[in-house]
Amino acid sequence: MFRFRHAKPDGSVASEGQAEVTCISVVGDTALVTAVVPAGGSPMVNHVFAIKIIEGGPGRADQIETLQAGGDPTRPAKRYCIDTAPYNLSRYPVRPGGYAFGT
Repeated sequence: MFRFRHAKPDGSVASEGQAEVTCISVVGDTALVTAVVPAGGSPMVNHVFAIKIIEGGPGRADQIETLQAGGDPTRPAKRYCIDTAPYNLSRYPVRPGGYAFGT
């Protein structure tokens, strides 16, 4: 499960819940996770979260990209994967240190 929490600038919670992980892919120095909110997981049913973590390597900071797609009336396929690459996104530096994915 993937837990999410959207907070407003004042710190109040706009939405929170959990999504089912539909894809985990690790290729070289890049990890990709996609998750979809199921019915009952939050009012944001079928909302998609995509997170890409890129290991920076020597002298470069690790980076993270995030993408969200609005809830579609139809649930994506069971093994739904989305990559952030085709989108014009900002990359954010990530603090170094021992990140790991598990199932």
